[in-house]
Amino acid sequence: MVDLTVDGRDRVEISAGESVTLRAKIEVPPDAGKVVRAEWSRTGGPDFVAAEMDGSARTSVEVTQSFTYETTGTYFPALRATSQRHEEANTSFAQIPNLGRVRVVVR
Repeated sequence: MVDLTVDGRDRVEISAGESVTLRAKIEVPPDAGKVVRAEWSRTGGPDFVAAEMDGSARTSVEVTQSFTYETTGTYFPALRATSQRHEEANTSFAQIPNLGRVRVVVR
């Protein structure tokens, strides 16, 4: 599960040049594996970059990222979280991606 918020909500309206803070809590159900990767996209497109995660894989992870939007428009920043069912099987076939999105309207 990915619970993503932008400035504490699921939608914000800001002026061009303002920053927003995205926070995500990622949780994996009991006995279903651990979070192994988190990646941010400031636009919701294919521009994902790795999020900083402190330490090794866990069942619950929180990550934070700030973005500044200079151009007016509507953006759907996203966090892609990946869990892995079996730690010993380090293969993409044992990984489960999930996505959280929010809306940022820049005026």
